[in-house]
Amino acid sequence: QLAAIQGREALPSGTAHDQWVRFRKNRVGGSDIGAICGWNPWCSPAEKFALMTGHKEPAPATLAMRAGLATEAFILDEGFADPNRPGRLCSFGPKIGTVTHTEHMWAIANPDAMATIELDGIAQLCVVDAKRVGHWAKEHWFDENGEQAAPAHYRAQIAWYCWVLQVDLGVIVALVDDKDLLFRVTLPSASCSLIADR
Repeated sequence: QLAAIQGREALPSGTAHDQWVRFRKNRVGGSDIGAICGWNPWCSPAEKFALMTGHKEPAPATLAMRAGLATEAFILDEGFADPNRPGRLCSFGPKIGTVTHTEHMWAIANPDAMATIELDGIAQLCVVDAKRVGHWAKEHWFDENGEQAAPAHYRAQIAWYCWVLQVDLGVIVALVDDKDLLFRVTLPSASCSLIADR
């Protein structure tokens, strides 16, 4: 299954940023879908439309955004090594680049990692997304009952990756406030249904 995914790579990992930006134009990726559905507290659907159609220039990446990108590999390494990780989550081969859906070429995914996870004695391929959650944003990682939960736009992001890559399981690994690793195993079918409804 991973080989089939790699065979659909439109851009390899490590592609120059300006080339990746040009390729992304008029395509929908995981970081877009939460805003398109109205679930991103920092970007409305109208603003996302303006950005994607060129009517608004994107703001420069903030220090927090750059720090998040710079620490992705560290978060993944720590997640794969953590004895409290869900199931038996282990690294699975090289990082893939940007992949398109088999039928909808405008739908793309560029996950942070692919991995195997053993749940109930069954090894499954999963999509892994790493997040660095700063002190100012950690309040968004709790649900209405006070339980830790990934925000809706991040659940939508990994559900989108699973749909594009045709993988049934997603895992979010978040470093919260530079103190705690939070794992969330997601079955994306519910999120995909909500996305389709939107």
